[in-house]
Amino acid sequence: MSTAVRDQAEGLRRMVNVRSVRCVGVLGPRDLDLELLADALADAWQQRGRSVVVLELRPDASDRRGSGAAIALPPTAAELPAWLGALPPVDVVLGVLDPLERAWPCLGFDEFVMVASARPEHLTRAYSQLKALSACTGRTSCHVMFTRTAAEAANVPMQNIQNTARRFLGCVPEALGSIPDDAVLLQSAQLGLRAVEAHPRSPAVRVVRLAVERLDSMAPRTTDWSDWLQRLDRAHRLAQAGA
Repeated sequence: MSTAVRDQAEGLRRMVNVRSVRCVGVLGPRDLDLELLADALADAWQQRGRSVVVLELRPDASDRRGSGAAIALPPTAAELPAWLGALPPVDVVLGVLDPLERAWPCLGFDEFVMVASARPEHLTRAYSQLKALSACTGRTSCHVMFTRTAAEAANVPMQNIQNTARRFLGCVPEALGSIPDDAVLLQSAQLGLRAVEAHPRSPAVRVVRLAVERLDSMAPRTTDWSDWLQRLDRAHRLAQAGA
């Protein structure tokens, strides 16, 4: 069998793959270690019997600090079709995104978790990303998760985000929980461990697991795996055409 025929056969197999997938984007300031949180969310979902892949979709992702094997975008546009074709079908895709730096991957996601802290610069960045997400995708619905912030300290900044989003974007983001100033996620990554397994009773892990349980209880949006691959490819082509 020739290479062309093999590639065509593989493409047809993927086209008829009707596996349902949930696509969740994770956004927020870079210095809040989104990669660590994405890995922890992935681990929590895996403990609930889901297969998960984490995609690093921000530009210049070489500063990744997580312990998981996130898959980064290929360096050239010509490699994207093969990259998409090599992705394993899973139940949940977690994409680490930044619509201010690279907007087109956001079009491949249906749900979003915005990460912030109580610091003013993080709140400003979170709102800017939410505004960019709305402009890019037309979607303004998202969940907000605070990190490095005690639960009681997150109440007022959460209300500020909700009020600002309601006034200017016509949406009200939902609170998803607040991770206290607990270094277990970073420490576990530095040791090559998965925090959800290694420290199941830590405050950070408890919040992550509760967040995943809550997301699972919210009638999640799903799409067909093959449709999702095509959607991401179309988004990239549109971005290339508009560049």
